[in-house]
Amino acid sequence: MSRFSSALVAIIALFALVGCGAKNGVVSDSPENNISKKYLSMQAKEEEPKVIKNNVSDEESIEAALFMTAVDHLDEKNHKVAAGYFEELFKKTGKKEYLIEAVKIRSTFGEYGEAATLLQEALLKSKDDTDLKKMLTANYIAQKDYAKALEIADAIAQKTKQKEDYDMAGSISYLLGDYKKASGYFRSSYAIRADDISADRIATILFLEGNDVEGMRFVETHIRMFGCSKYLCERLAGAYIQKGDTRGALEVFKKLYFKNKDEKYIKKIIELSVAGSDIDGLIAFLKKSKKDEKFLLEAYKYKKDNKNAAVVAMELYKKTNEIDYLAQAAIYKFESYPENKKPHWLITQTVKHLSLVVSKIKNDIYDNYLGYLLIDYDIDVDRGVGLVKRALEKEPNTVFYLDSLAWGYYKQKKCVEANEIMKKVVAEIKNDKTIDEHVMQIKKCLQGQK
Repeated sequence: MSRFSSALVAIIALFALVGCGAKNGVVSDSPENNISKKYLSMQAKEEEPKVIKNNVSDEESIEAALFMTAVDHLDEKNHKVAAGYFEELFKKTGKKEYLIEAVKIRSTFGEYGEAATLLQEALLKSKDDTDLKKMLTANYIAQKDYAKALEIADAIAQKTKQKEDYDMAGSISYLLGDYKKASGYFRSSYAIRADDISADRIATILFLEGNDVEGMRFVETHIRMFGCSKYLCERLAGAYIQKGDTRGALEVFKKLYFKNKDEKYIKKIIELSVAGSDIDGLIAFLKKSKKDEKFLLEAYKYKKDNKNAAVVAMELYKKTNEIDYLAQAAIYKFESYPENKKPHWLITQTVKHLSLVVSKIKNDIYDNYLGYLLIDYDIDVDRGVGLVKRALEKEPNTVFYLDSLAWGYYKQKKCVEANEIMKKVVAEIKNDKTIDEHVMQIKKCLQGQK
């Protein structure tokens, strides 16, 4: 339901807020019922004759009897008959609560014409009764006679100068498609109290009129002055996305996250950051929020910041004891050093950590990585070949695993087998420095064996 429709529903609810709608509540506590109880008890009591002073007038007795009859018909679900009794009570007593109850019953069962007639007749006697006018406005809205509803709502707003009355007139004008008039009412409401709903209504009309820039500036100004509420900021972020302003939407979602700490905004922030290639901004946000180190790790990996990726992965391993994070920490730390300047302690540490990993889980990536290290640095070629073969059992056509195996065979002086494997590799990958080096060394090995 739109904010405009909600405003209209609110006034229609006046029908349900007053009166004796059910047996429980009004009947048991109302003055009329107390009178009827006294009246009936005096008739029913059988006791010794004595003089009783009766302070109840005939009019009050009739009113009480009619009231009880109306309530009885409500209990028996004879709503139309009950409405007739309440109308009769209103005519006899002039008490507005009876009229309201009759109107409420008629309206509940769609008898808007009859309800309107009752209200119009009452207004002939009470021309300045604002409550009755508001009920008649709601009646016309229910009948979709918005022109008549606006005529009354405008008169009420001009008289009362109240925020809710400007909102009502504005909502009806909006339904009539008169955006200029609706904007005027909403701006009058906003001037009384600058709330988010009024700001949104004004901005919505500006968007509908094609004044997108002015609409967004209006909302931005409101947010700067009164803060970033969940509803309005989500609306603004949505408007930014529709206009293709990724950065604007991103900044709004960041404000929403830091204010509400709702994780759904993290997903939006990551999506928009990646889409807008603002990985540095995403990393800054994740570090500040200290909410999700997993996302921070992914951001560093996306940026190819191996050093920081290794640090975060190790922190996650210490917190979760998940062996996969130890593997990532080892690999990214190893990759953060230049190819030809990897210190001996780093090689030793990486082999140690990955050896622990592959002893606990079977993962083809980690098997191949450790296997290649053992082969390339001549640490344990046979073990390295075994690990690479284990990786190939899972992914037999992965060319980088085949290259590792060929390199292992080369180290084992199995140059013919290595050369056969490298034929498959070079058919798939061109212009790779490491692979080209392997091909050259294997060819030299073959020549030396001839």
